[in-house]
Amino acid sequence: MKKVRIGFIGAGWWATTNHMPLLAKRDDVEFVGVCSLGRELLATVKEKFNFPLATEDLHELLEQDLDGVVVTTPHHLHHQHALAALERGCHVMVEKPMTLHAAEAWQLVDAANARNLHLLVPYGWHYKPFVQEAKQLLDAGAVGRIGHVLCHMASPTLSLIGGQGAPPSQWTPTIAAPDPNTWQNPAQGAVMPTAR
Repeated sequence: MKKVRIGFIGAGWWATTNHMPLLAKRDDVEFVGVCSLGRELLATVKEKFNFPLATEDLHELLEQDLDGVVVTTPHHLHHQHALAALERGCHVMVEKPMTLHAAEAWQLVDAANARNLHLLVPYGWHYKPFVQEAKQLLDAGAVGRIGHVLCHMASPTLSLIGGQGAPPSQWTPTIAAPDPNTWQNPAQGAVMPTAR
């Protein structure tokens, strides 16, 4: 079986508690390299997830033989990192928000389309069994005409947006703590005010 060769741009909280552990369990995925800032963090991530390459240099990562990359850097860096990977011929999964500006998002879409590459923003809830069943019920007309919908879902980032620090339980950081600036600093793309 051919393995998909993956690189990570960003090795913070969300990458190390979500994407890396999930992809590491797959037999069809091979971790090629990880790029992030902080030599100590990189050494820890390299050892825990058996990355052959751990570097602070984005270009060094993108020079590897990669099929795709996962971008989990702070929000304001998503555009430049995803674009660099697309320009190197990599399929890209970029975390939410895809970019901070619509024009940048369209630039990524155009870059992916021009190279026949996949560009994915992970919205995993769409594939949860209960969401799929709800969609089937709606399509079948089982609930009649819908006039209004309200959905409240738990989010591991809610406490960060509210300025309360890292969320508890399964999202407790084991390698890298979440950087509150990613969710609270408008210069880094935060769109919600912190709690007072």
